[in-house]
Amino acid sequence: MQDAELIRDSEGGIRDDFELVTSNLAHELGVVLEKLRLISQKDIPDSLYGRPAGGFRVLDSKEARDIFERLMPMLMAHNPGCIAMLDEIRSISGAEELARQVEDFEFKQAAVTLEKLMEEGQKRAQPK
Repeated sequence: MQDAELIRDSEGGIRDDFELVTSNLAHELGVVLEKLRLISQKDIPDSLYGRPAGGFRVLDSKEARDIFERLMPMLMAHNPGCIAMLDEIRSISGAEELARQVEDFEFKQAAVTLEKLMEEGQKRAQPK
């Protein structure tokens, strides 16, 4: 009889502990999600949502080359900081695929695409 009572008491205690843990977990998860919601509203650039921040202007080839030269080492190092360059990348005519790859964190493929864009830019810059 005592064994049955001990088992029943321990099962009740385990159930109470489980409910307490899941309640605390649900509360903590809610706190984290709220913090993430607030951060996302303030700190994430519009470019991550596919929206231009302040409009675009068409860049000349020198400006595009400067952007490409800053971007390449970042892509080679798989540096997620290149996400911050999305607005600049999107302002370059023909760099839509590159922007998508950077946005999707496909840095290796983005480096290949960037190399092609740089080669095309050099061909256009050479006198005919």
